[in-house]
Amino acid sequence: MDDALAGTEPGSMSQSIEFAAWERPPLRSIPRVAPSTPLLAQRELQLATDPVGAQDRLASALEGTDADLTLIDCPPSLGLLTINALFAATHTLIVTEPGAWASDGVDQILANLERVQARRNGLPELVGISVNRVGRTRDAQYWHNELIATHGDTILPPVHQRAALTEAAAQSLPIHSLTRPGAEEA
Repeated sequence: MDDALAGTEPGSMSQSIEFAAWERPPLRSIPRVAPSTPLLAQRELQLATDPVGAQDRLASALEGTDADLTLIDCPPSLGLLTINALFAATHTLIVTEPGAWASDGVDQILANLERVQARRNGLPELVGISVNRVGRTRDAQYWHNELIATHGDTILPPVHQRAALTEAAAQSLPIHSLTRPGAEEA
């Protein structure tokens, strides 16, 4: 991923794509991924000094890839990496957690999304806001309800906090590879 963003060659992402290591994916075919490294975080500094094309470097790198669906997982920030993703995407799913800072972050990403949409004729389209790690605490419920009150129908059904999610992430496994009851619901 970092190599693709480092250059300005259209279609450079196709050189970074490889098959995921899932043995039994819950899909018809094994997904392909463009892995990243910690170097990607440093790429933002280079993008900030590029006066032309900094915002659409990822869109250029993705040109010519033959994927039916491209999922761009962004860092939890509003920097140029996320802006690049917004310029490359046709649809956007905002993922957040129930909390004060996370709620503020949703407002900020929505403001940036509107700015990008104004420059891209309404793209990317917002498909919803997913609230993850919704626990059973009063605080989590309060902030989840605040997000619903503020953003209404754009809030998708919550993803409840489950030990299986934490366990799968710690083991770098897809959630459906675990046989625990919480994995089925997640």
